[in-house]
Amino acid sequence: PPPRHYTEPAPGAYLVHSTWEMKKYRADGSEDTAWRHTISGPGGDGANSNAARALALGENGSVYLVGYVSGPCNIAAEENWYVTKLTSPGTEAASGWRKQLDFDGNSTSVCLSDRANAVAVDSTGNVYVAGYATTNQTHRDKDWTIKKYLPDGTEVTTGWNKREVAAATDEEVLALAVDGNGTIYAVGYVEDQVAAASGRDIQIVAYNASGTEVGRTALEFDANGQDRVSAIAIHGTRLFVAGSASATKWALKAVVRSTLAEDAAWYKSGTFQQRGHVGAMSIDAGGRVVLVIDSQQTGYAQRWLFKRYDAAGAEDADWNFYVSVLSQSNHFARALALHPDGSLYFGGDLELSNPLFSYEWYVQKTYIDQP
Repeated sequence: PPPRHYTEPAPGAYLVHSTWEMKKYRADGSEDTAWRHTISGPGGDGANSNAARALALGENGSVYLVGYVSGPCNIAAEENWYVTKLTSPGTEAASGWRKQLDFDGNSTSVCLSDRANAVAVDSTGNVYVAGYATTNQTHRDKDWTIKKYLPDGTEVTTGWNKREVAAATDEEVLALAVDGNGTIYAVGYVEDQVAAASGRDIQIVAYNASGTEVGRTALEFDANGQDRVSAIAIHGTRLFVAGSASATKWALKAVVRSTLAEDAAWYKSGTFQQRGHVGAMSIDAGGRVVLVIDSQQTGYAQRWLFKRYDAAGAEDADWNFYVSVLSQSNHFARALALHPDGSLYFGGDLELSNPLFSYEWYVQKTYIDQP
């Protein structure tokens, strides 16, 4: 089927208003319009900022969506967690969900931002949501935050409701994954954990289903204090972490799940003149790792670069190829998913030059054995 496009008009000059929009497509590329759904926060000062950050499939065809919506603050922009559950055919659960969380106590005069960045569902239907919360008005630093819910929306507070507060530094969960044993891996960033002045470092924390911490490590893509994580994935004994070591250098590492020790065979990276960042990653049943990299050389628009590695870490030369959908448009990869039948779905957004500051959704289907 042809790629799917959706254009979002340019915002007005003085008022920016954004909404979540969810779409569902069948395997043949046709849209299931019953699942078309939008979400918008209540807003405070009129700068209505809303964004979906992650999606996970749950029991009986349900879908969990997390992100942030505008908060109630009346004097400046504010963002609150929003966590919701959609049930077939695309309606939000009437009770237990539609959670808007303001960690400064729903104040209309204290304007601090909180974002839910990740969601994961375990084999028994428990839902884990993570991101950051901000409550320190002086430093406005981000706190590493994780919550757990039952399928009916009841929050599990015993052992959970995780919050790590570090004075005057940021800690943020960017991704979650759950393995077959029910171990939850939270991956994000902290500051100065690898060394006294190492800057922004990657943090991985493992918890069991009861919330007990069973492992923790901090690592770097490079020793430059600019590490950024955008994607994680589990396969076999490893947890894979991908993102960028700097604005121009993409990077991939893996750790052994039982010890969180780095696997030296799985450090991959590449540098571009303007931008290099892994936008999305997925792994097939055979252990092949597929990356979509936002790449840009001087004088060119940002394009998608696809790479693939076999289970031993060897690069497949046939998969070192670029995709440019619209010439002179910057491409941003957001998601990648592999189906057991070999289908590979990827999506992101394209920056348009006319109208200025407009973006277009882009979703395409290909096959892992057909680069």
